[in-house]
Amino acid sequence: MAPPGGIGEEGAWAPEEQVQALRAELEQVSFELRWIHCEHRALEEHQAQARLMHQTVLGQRTQLAQQVASLQAEVERLQEACALQEQRCLQAEAEIRELSRALLSAAGVPQRAMAQAAALEAQIEQWKQAYTALDAECERLRAALAGGRGLAG
Repeated sequence: MAPPGGIGEEGAWAPEEQVQALRAELEQVSFELRWIHCEHRALEEHQAQARLMHQTVLGQRTQLAQQVASLQAEVERLQEACALQEQRCLQAEAEIRELSRALLSAAGVPQRAMAQAAALEAQIEQWKQAYTALDAECERLRAALAGGRGLAG
């Protein structure tokens, strides 16, 4: 900041006053420069944190995509198991009906055949329960997969 008036003019600053004014201006500029440096460092730190958070989010997204793929594979496996179990149940029901017809048509059916029919009926009931449990697990995994797709998208 130049002092008012020139050399030899009225109100001109003495050299010592000019030096003091320049020193004050230099101190102000130095302070502002330090302030700018501090702001710059803070921005760099913030940018580094943002980069780290971005990398973390990308890692989480990759992990979620892997979990979704794993859940899809598990759902497919359980669907196949459910289909196989359903097939077994239908086959067992057909066998029981056949045995029941044979037992009812035979005169004097032995006690052992009746016990076998009851055992087969119990086995079918167990298969039905297993099928129901597998079907419920498939539904749970479908729901988890649907929720996972929303998160990973």
